Amino acid sequence: IGDKPYPCCGFSHPFIDAALSLRAKHGIKVNQIREIIAVGGQSGYGLCYPVEIKRAPRTIVDAQFSLPYTIATALVRGKVTLEDFTDETIKRGNILEVAKKVTGQLDDSLTRHGVSPGKVTIVMNDGTEYSEFVEDWLGSIGNPMTFDDCAKKFRECAPFALNPLSPDRVEQIIELIRNLEKLDDGTEPIRLTGKRTRSGK
Repeated sequence: IGDKPYPCCGFSHPFIDAALSLRAKHGIKVNQIREIIAVGGQSGYGLCYPVEIKRAPRTIVDAQFSLPYTIATALVRGKVTLEDFTDETIKRGNILEVAKKVTGQLDDSLTRHGVSPGKVTIVMNDGTEYSEFVEDWLGSIGNPMTFDDCAKKFRECAPFALNPLSPDRVEQIIELIRNLEKLDDGTEPIRLTGKRTRSGK
């Protein structure tokens, strides 16, 4: 049991973490990448094939279950959010160009019950290689999301609600939940997610 920081298949999460880590550590410029190798067990490997669909998702669900797409998104944007899974955004050329460079490799020693570890290796045009292995992905029991991680995801998701929340309302809800044990009425944050004031805030 865990939390999902990214709005896509949980099997992709170790690879997204690895890609984000490599981007942050090495300041990788995507136009200088020659190849990206995603090494995983059966669950991760399955998100790389069939290649023609995983590298160029036809639908939002295709993108959510694609390692090439999610790794490319992480490397290009430095994040993977709901904004990356719309009919328009899954067709972005700069993401798909990087997705074309992702190849999956199966390592059965990494196969686990549930989400398996993942390794991402990036080979640059000059031959330099950067690798990151993630056993405990963000949101897993071994690496749980913090309150601030959850608040960050709430901020990212709130604009996509059927009735989007204003930034002020989002911050109000976050602070109420942060101090939930001190509230007289624990349902107050829930009510604020579905109710607007006359000002629309």
